[in-house]
Amino acid sequence: MRTGIFVAPIVVVALVVASTVSHADTLTPKGIDTRGVITHISKGVFELGIDSTLIFQSRSDEDAGGITTTSTQLTVVAALTPRYFIIDNLSASLSLGFLATSGSVDTVSTSETGGVFLAAADYYLRLGGGLFIKPGLGVGGFITNTSVDIGAGLSQDESGSGFAGRAQLGLVYYASSRFNVKAGLDFLMLFGSSTTEDGTDTSRSFQQFSLGWNVGFGYTF
Repeated sequence: MRTGIFVAPIVVVALVVASTVSHADTLTPKGIDTRGVITHISKGVFELGIDSTLIFQSRSDEDAGGITTTSTQLTVVAALTPRYFIIDNLSASLSLGFLATSGSVDTVSTSETGGVFLAAADYYLRLGGGLFIKPGLGVGGFITNTSVDIGAGLSQDESGSGFAGRAQLGLVYYASSRFNVKAGLDFLMLFGSSTTEDGTDTSRSFQQFSLGWNVGFGYTF
């Protein structure tokens, strides 16, 4: 599996730091001093975020008979993420995401929709100005519905579900005491099973590992 280009846009977030001022402020649940850059995030801060992850996969397999199968897949996950800082610089969040995938295996088209739900913890380490690096881990579950075009206007449908895990490393920049932008890398893991909906109820288990590019923004209340 080859993933697409995910790293280069992270430079855009880092360059924003050049415009920061010399004051240093702590982001707290109330009484925020808006004159300077955010250098610390206190317990009790609540944030609502919108996050999106883009994953591109391209794969080529050759069987024992020398026949090559090529598959491509593009996945977008858009999520609403309430986040609460349980102690200084450490947040707990619940991510409620909608998943949409479009792909092909040789000439056969596939599509998939579903949901990904994650409970996560992230730690904010200040790099300078209002810029933080944010490593995080999340666990949860997923549900999917997959449709495979089998020709003649017909499709074969599968429903799936299972365990989801995510490791994340990103940058967060606080442009003000209320607004922040973020970008980084997501490593998404899915462990589950799917069942065909053609009356045969054929089941299969699967594991999927994907590296994706994540961008988003947050608003602090």
